[in-house]
Amino acid sequence: MNVLRAVLLAVLLAVAAATIAACGSDDEGGGSAETTETTQPDTTAPEENEPATVRVLQPVPYGENSFFYPSYVGDELGYFDEEKIKVEIQTASRDLPIPAFVANGDTDVGAAGSDEILTGAAQGGNYKVIYDYYTRAGDTISVPADSDVTDLKQLEGKTLGLASQDDRVFAQTALEVAGADPGKVSFATVGGPGPTVVSRLKSGKVAGYASGISEAAIVEAQLPLKTVLPEGIIGRPSASFMVQPEMIEEQPDVLERFLRAWAKATYAGIAKPEILAQMAKGRIESEFENPRVGEEIIETSVEGQTPVDGAPFGQIREDAWSEAQTQLRDAGILQKEVDLNTLFEPQFIAAANNFDKAQVDQDMENWAEENPASG
Repeated sequence: MNVLRAVLLAVLLAVAAATIAACGSDDEGGGSAETTETTQPDTTAPEENEPATVRVLQPVPYGENSFFYPSYVGDELGYFDEEKIKVEIQTASRDLPIPAFVANGDTDVGAAGSDEILTGAAQGGNYKVIYDYYTRAGDTISVPADSDVTDLKQLEGKTLGLASQDDRVFAQTALEVAGADPGKVSFATVGGPGPTVVSRLKSGKVAGYASGISEAAIVEAQLPLKTVLPEGIIGRPSASFMVQPEMIEEQPDVLERFLRAWAKATYAGIAKPEILAQMAKGRIESEFENPRVGEEIIETSVEGQTPVDGAPFGQIREDAWSEAQTQLRDAGILQKEVDLNTLFEPQFIAAANNFDKAQVDQDMENWAEENPASG
């Protein structure tokens, strides 16, 4: 089951953008995490006035990207510098799940979805969840915006397109949660975002598209879509931060400072999405080779990172986790129930939210004035 699966390769963004533009009017993974830094992380304790390095392993297989925009917003606005934190973004290998890297000490903070975290925890993974980052499911089922389909039950007797075979398990689980019979739905692998997917959706050869939210965002740059997931799936945590218990005990101040800078940068993008897009254009040109692709990525990212019902940033939603665990057990994916009270460590949430939102608003406005949009 894919969790916040962004574009499989960095080049896919450029290819998708070029392909969509052309339509006009009418991967090698290793056995360990790869870092975007050229130097090895300094594992020694930092001097009092030196920044502490925090290695962050994201489920996106390339460096800076707008699905994890706080990494560059925090840099642009100086929030990590203020907290004396140096963020080192790492990209996940396809060979091992992210929780394994955390449990093995190959990264400091890992971001993964509830399904991956729960599965690893049931197998004895040595980590704790400290912060719920993405509050929306990282996978989705979309249909054309003008489709008569408003509920997954209406896909019975129809064909559902899959971005890859990996999406089939998620799709079947979502259908079951919605009360539909997966046995009455045909599945066809149609591939990643591109003209083929758009054409099949427009023609009705496939009634919907099961994919990662990033792939849906790229398709929506050419064809308006709507999501038809049941609420019980939409609210599934899809990029929660987990760390080893030892880091909580030995470096609580580092985690507190890192999470506060990250939360500030997250809020900055939510509060000022137009300025976020302007910032992204300068940092990640590939996402905006076609402006519509970049705009959809920003919109999807902001939506996924917005706290539910005004909750604090990072709040661990035990009800959503409990529901996710039940779904995994019912689907036969999770064989052993996880003690959620033992898995969670929410002690950093209050400190992460201890910042002045009005000042962050002003920081974004100041940045925009100092970096006027071109073109």
